[in-house]
Amino acid sequence: MDALGIAKDDPAVHFAQILGLCDNLGHALGDAGYNANKLVLFGDFEEVFPWLLRRLDENQDALGATVAEAELLIGEVRRRWFGA
Repeated sequence: MDALGIAKDDPAVHFAQILGLCDNLGHALGDAGYNANKLVLFGDFEEVFPWLLRRLDENQDALGATVAEAELLIGEVRRRWFGA
């Protein structure tokens, strides 16, 4: 955005993610001063689940990143708990 002359906090630019998928990326964007939003799913399971499956299909790398993030978090908990 810097190369385009767009401010990080420009009100016309927002990054949005589904809550629970690659949360570390959304937090990093927010911490860096970008407008970062989380999408909270709401509705009946029968209505929400097909939509969520389509998003996961479109963004298959997001599921892999979530698994990788979970592995990092588990490793950090082990390190802190066991001192290893």
